[in-house]
Amino acid sequence: MATIFMALSGGIDSTVLLANLLSEGHKVTTCFFKYGSKHNEREELAANEVAAYYKVKGSIVDVTDIFDTSPSALLARNMLRPIPPTGYHEVGSLAATVVPGRNTVFASALASFAEAEALQSEKTTFIALGIHGGDHALYPDCRPQYADALAKLIHISTEGRVGFMAPMVHWTKAKVVESGIALSAPLHLTWSCYEGKEAACGKCGTCRERLAAFESAGVRDPIAYAG
Repeated sequence: MATIFMALSGGIDSTVLLANLLSEGHKVTTCFFKYGSKHNEREELAANEVAAYYKVKGSIVDVTDIFDTSPSALLARNMLRPIPPTGYHEVGSLAATVVPGRNTVFASALASFAEAEALQSEKTTFIALGIHGGDHALYPDCRPQYADALAKLIHISTEGRVGFMAPMVHWTKAKVVESGIALSAPLHLTWSCYEGKEAACGKCGTCRERLAAFESAGVRDPIAYAG
């Protein structure tokens, strides 16, 4: 059993990651990152509900100021930049939603927590991110080569006290959903939509990817959609 610090966004990917880690008997501490996205408040609600469901210890870290100059349409500070209503693989799709350095910032904070734990326990600890194959085309910090490089960086910077896990990095979104279903993960508590309104829009790229994954798994998405 390992001690693992992971980012929990309240979305499907991190929720299924948490379900998998707990099913393997690991001790998991979650961390929700506030970074100023348009759907951050809705994500936080989902993350809190998922953490409560699993009765895991969690913390909240506000890194909003780090992204203060980012032009990403995903950020609330750029409210006049709309979320493109296109899919991940369409021309000119969701590149506008890339938040430069996001996963690196998250991983750095997690590594700090994990190393502090390792120094006290004198045991190797780990950090984990729920990055998966569906994000490879659009987000450079979700690709296998990024995960490999990050693992080396964390190992070197902590003198081997902290390891990095990205067990779903080669999974499709459909496989993520299928794994969640198999583990009875609370997918009904999760949130994906970039718009962050009361009900998911069903039109943005992440909603469309989510719906397609559930359809591929042969299961109806349990959350509410507008219209």
